[in-house]
Amino acid sequence: MKDSSRRILCDAELLRLQDEGFDRLEALFDGRPAPDTFTLCGVDGWGKTDVYKEPEQWMDEALDDLAGKAEAVRDPVTFRPLAVAPGPYGVHFIDKFFGANVYELD
Repeated sequence: MKDSSRRILCDAELLRLQDEGFDRLEALFDGRPAPDTFTLCGVDGWGKTDVYKEPEQWMDEALDDLAGKAEAVRDPVTFRPLAVAPGPYGVHFIDKFFGANVYELD
């Protein structure tokens, strides 16, 4: 991953906005009232290299791609969490809500 991508993806303000979005999502599923309608549309990063042959290279490319889309997090209406998930291995948020065994990253 490029250093510039790392700086973008680790930007404190973008991370704070993502945390706020996840807090709103958690409140929704806890049944707490919300001041407005909650909308969600994730933003994906994709690599061009064959993920099966060079997974590390694919991940670097996907993170660079995602960094180029990171400003979407600033959307004041729609929560746009940033995600990297290669094709058939992608897990949708809703999978977790319905009890799928998904990986949780800290």
